Amino acid sequence: MRQPDEWPHLPLRAWDLVLIVVLTLAAIQLLGFAIADLELSAGLIVAILVLQSVLVLGAIYLIAIGLRGATPEQLGLRAAPRRWYLRAVEVAFLTLPLVWLVNATVQAFSGTPFRNPQIELIAPDGFSWSYLFGMTFVTGIVAPIAEEIAFRGVLYGWLRQRFGVPAGVAISALLFSVAHGIPALIPALAVQGMVLALLYERSGSLWPPIITHGTYNAATIILLYAALASGIAPPE
Repeated sequence: MRQPDEWPHLPLRAWDLVLIVVLTLAAIQLLGFAIADLELSAGLIVAILVLQSVLVLGAIYLIAIGLRGATPEQLGLRAAPRRWYLRAVEVAFLTLPLVWLVNATVQAFSGTPFRNPQIELIAPDGFSWSYLFGMTFVTGIVAPIAEEIAFRGVLYGWLRQRFGVPAGVAISALLFSVAHGIPALIPALAVQGMVLALLYERSGSLWPPIITHGTYNAATIILLYAALASGIAPPE
């Protein structure tokens, strides 16, 4: 773990952070608003997910890099010790059952069947090889890069240097979970957000959380489409 005085300073003001967070939340909610008004194919959903990530990264680039002169290293894009890349994959597969357990607990306490509306976005037309590859690419590579830079690199980094590690982990994880706009998934996403923030803190680099996030998403997509292909989980 890096010592506090070794952690790169993030040259962002409070209003810079607020603007980045607002723009990030707006971009993440873009797909939800589109789905509410239109019946979209998986191909168009992939395109909107890519657009979301581009908007998030564009906002960060304009404000953090263009306006405040932050460097990629200050945003967390710095090399980690090699052992952390393998650990990142291990953490992803350990997080899968943990998230399932949290979701099962939420279902048990709510007394209602658990329903994940993200399935409707991931596989709106049922099984398709092209959709499988497209969704795996965007959720396993594109989205994790944008979300980790936003929620861990910018948000956690800023909170950490002002309020310390515990507050930074808790607040960034909470905002990460709420940003997805799915109340039933908030507890599980908050746990995932804490794991990713702690991984960033321990490794000193955003690449391990990006790998963990991407591996987790890709594994979830592949398992879902495998179930669809087997007729186990029909699209909702």
